[in-house]
Amino acid sequence: MRQPSVVITVRGDRALVRLTASGGCEGCGACSSTSGCIHELEAATADPVEPGWRVLVEVSSVGAALSALLVFALPLVGLVGGVVVGSRWGGGGTAAPLLVGFGALVVLFGVAVVVERAVVRPRLPQPRIVEILNRGS
Repeated sequence: MRQPSVVITVRGDRALVRLTASGGCEGCGACSSTSGCIHELEAATADPVEPGWRVLVEVSSVGAALSALLVFALPLVGLVGGVVVGSRWGGGGTAAPLLVGFGALVVLFGVAVVVERAVVRPRLPQPRIVEILNRGS
């Protein structure tokens, strides 16, 4: 996915960019209706850029989907599995399934975040500036 952006700061061959909403943003659900849609990320750049320049940033949509699946689906599986296990061990009460389910959700969320940051994210294509749209704001 290629996204128009504005360069905020530059440090060596990396630039912090602010993504701007585009036609592909409609209905994605990533932006809240109260805070607007402002996303910032660090992108690699082969060409020298300066703050204020409009650029086109390529972001891997597969990487975002994989990270979201890991960080949201794994804890959900833990919640459901924890409720099932807790109901079998809890003797018919409601507290044990809820506590085991919530505990599994929290633990697996922590595991998912660590795995996503340490294993998944480094192996995915990193965002990069692919084109300079205009020099200056």
